[in-house]
Amino acid sequence: MSLPSQENFLLRMVVIKISKLIGANLKSRQLFSWQQKAILIIQLIALATQINGLISVWPNVAEICNSLIVWFFGVQTITRGISTFTKNDEKICPEIEKIIDNFFQKSEKNEKFRQILLSHLRIFKPIVLAFLAVYFISSFLPIITGWIMTSIGGEVKLFLPIKFPYIDLNNIFGYLFVQFFLALLAMTLFAIIATGDVYNFYLTLQTVLMVKILNCQFDKLGEDLIKVRELEEKTQKLRTKKSKSWDILLFNNSIFYPLRMMIVKMLRLIGASLPNGKLLSVPQIIISIIQAIAISIQINGLIKLWPNRTELIRSIILYLLGTQTIIRGISRFTRDDEKALKEINGIIDKLYGENEKDEKFCQSLSSNVKLFRKLILTYLITCCIFYHLPAATGWILTLMTGEFVLPMPLKFPYIDSYSTFGFLLCLAFTTLVSTTLFLIIAAGDTANLYFTLQTITMVDMFVLKLQFLGEDLIRVRKLEIKIQNDELSINSKPSQKVGKASIDLKLKNLKVMQNFVDQQFIRLINDYNTYNDYISRIFSFRELITFTTLYLNFIGIGLSLVTIKFSSISFGIATGMIFTLQVFMHCVEGTLVSIQNDKLLAKVQDFPWYKLSHPQKKIFLQFLCICQSTNSFSLPIFGDVNMELFKDIMQATYSFLMCIIQFVN
Repeated sequence: MSLPSQENFLLRMVVIKISKLIGANLKSRQLFSWQQKAILIIQLIALATQINGLISVWPNVAEICNSLIVWFFGVQTITRGISTFTKNDEKICPEIEKIIDNFFQKSEKNEKFRQILLSHLRIFKPIVLAFLAVYFISSFLPIITGWIMTSIGGEVKLFLPIKFPYIDLNNIFGYLFVQFFLALLAMTLFAIIATGDVYNFYLTLQTVLMVKILNCQFDKLGEDLIKVRELEEKTQKLRTKKSKSWDILLFNNSIFYPLRMMIVKMLRLIGASLPNGKLLSVPQIIISIIQAIAISIQINGLIKLWPNRTELIRSIILYLLGTQTIIRGISRFTRDDEKALKEINGIIDKLYGENEKDEKFCQSLSSNVKLFRKLILTYLITCCIFYHLPAATGWILTLMTGEFVLPMPLKFPYIDSYSTFGFLLCLAFTTLVSTTLFLIIAAGDTANLYFTLQTITMVDMFVLKLQFLGEDLIRVRKLEIKIQNDELSINSKPSQKVGKASIDLKLKNLKVMQNFVDQQFIRLINDYNTYNDYISRIFSFRELITFTTLYLNFIGIGLSLVTIKFSSISFGIATGMIFTLQVFMHCVEGTLVSIQNDKLLAKVQDFPWYKLSHPQKKIFLQFLCICQSTNSFSLPIFGDVNMELFKDIMQATYSFLMCIIQFVN
C-alpha cells in the first residue's frame, strides 16, 4: 500500500483528529464511552459554575472540584504513559498497535506508517517521556503548589493553569476572561484525557510531522529535489533578466529561497504591491492602516488621549471586518463542491505566483474539498465563539453599565496595568492576539491565513531543513546516473580491440563499485535521515515557540523576584521555581541533541572515506562539516544559538536565582 500525498494526508488527518478530539461522530464511530461522557458533563458543570459570575455559592468548592478532576485524570494519564513507555520494545509494540487501531479506521490504516512508527520506538520513547515530564511540570506542579499554599494560608490559591491569582475576580469582566481561558485549557486537558492517554494526543500532533518528514517518501525525494532545483534555476534565470542587483543577491539565491517565500507571503498579507498583483483593495489597505495605528495606540500605555474612543473605534472595525469575513467564509464554503473549489482556486491564485503554484497541492485540495470545507467552517465557528461573542458581550455590558469595557481578546481591563507584571502580561497577550487578528483581517478571508501558514510550514521550512540533505541526495543520485550511463555505454558500445573477458571484468568491477557506493551512502544517508528527523521534531516547528516560551519564562522569573521583594504575596517563590524548571526542560533538549550528534559522528568516523574517489571525498567532507554544525539552531535577530553553551548559562542562572531566593528569605 502506497502512502497518500503529503497534503492529502495532512488535511484528512487534521480533520479526523479534530473531529475525534471534540467527540464528533466521524464515519458513525464514537470516541467517548459513557464513563468519559459522564466525566465531561461533570467537568462542564464545574466550568459553568465558575463562568457564571452571579452564582456566588461555594465558588472555592467549585474550583477545587474542577482542579481535582483535572489533576486526578492527568496523574492517571501520566502514570499510565510512563508505565507503558518504560517497557521494552516488544511490550510497547502491542500498545502502539492498539493506539493506531483506536485512531485509524480500517480504511485509514497505513501499514507503512505503522512499520515506520514501530521501527523508531527508540526515538519515540524518550520524546514521549520528555513530553510527559514537561506536561507534569507545567500543568500539575502548579496545582499541587496551589493546594499546599491553600492548606498553609487558609485561602484558596490555585496557580496556572487553573487560576490567575493576579486578576481581580471581583470584576465580572476579569472573571469572564479567566473562565474563557480556563475553558480553553480545560478542553485541551480534557481532550488529552478523553483519548485515554497523553501519548494518544501526542501521536495526534506528531502524525503529520512523522509522516511528512520521516522516511515515508525518501525513495522519490532525490528526484523531486532535482526537479525543484531545476525549477529554481529556471526561475532564477528569468528573474535575473528583470530584477535589480539587490534582488538578485538577496532573493534569487537558493539559500534564501525559504526566506524569500516567507517575505513574499507576509508582504502580500499586509497589502504590499508585488509583480503578481495586489491581495488587498484600497479600502482594505486603509482599514489595515487604521487597525495598525489603533493597535499601536492601545499597546503604548503612555498615550492617554481618548483611550476609550480609540478602543471603541478599533473594536468596531475589528468586529465589522471579522463578521464580514465569517459571513463571507460561511457563505462560500457552505456551497457545493464545485463553487467551493472555485473559491479555493481564487485564493490560491491571489497568494501564489505563477512559478510558485504547486499543481500537486492544488490537486490534493480539489480532491479534498469536503474535508477542507469542514476544517474552514470549524475554524470560522471557533473564531466567532472566542472573538465576536466576547466583543458583543462587551458592547452590551458597556450600554448597561455606562463604562467602556471589552473582554478578551480586545482588552484586559481587569489587570492592574500600573504594575510591571500586569503591564507586561497585557502587552504580551495583546500583541499576540492583535497580530493574529490583524493577519486574519488583512488577508481578507480566514482561508488566506490558513494557506499562508500551510505554505510556510509545508514548503519553506521543509526546504530549509532538508537543504543540505537534498544536496547530498542530488549528488548521490547523479553518481548513480553516471554509473548507469557507464554501464550502458559498455554494454552498447563494445570495443573491438578489447576481448570479451576484459569487458566482463570491467562489468564485474563496475558492479562491485556500484554495490559498495550504494550500501555505504544508503547507510550514511539513513543515519542522517534519522538524526535530521530527531532534530526536526525538536526544533523545526518549535523554534519560535521555544524562544517565546523561554523569553516569557525569564520574564516570569524576574517578576517573581520582584514580587518576593516588594509584595506581601508569597507565591513568587513557587512561580519562580516553576518558571525555572520549565526553562530547564528546554535545556535538556540541548543535551539530547548533543548525544545524538556524538552518535552520528561515531558512525561517520567508521565510514571508509579514504577508499572513495576525489569527488566523493569532497562530498564526505562537506557532510562531515554539516554533522558537526548541527548542535545549534538559529533564531531571527539573535543568530545561531549553541545548545551546550545555552545549557551552561541556564545552569548558572538557576544557581544564581536559588541563591537570591535563599538570601531574600
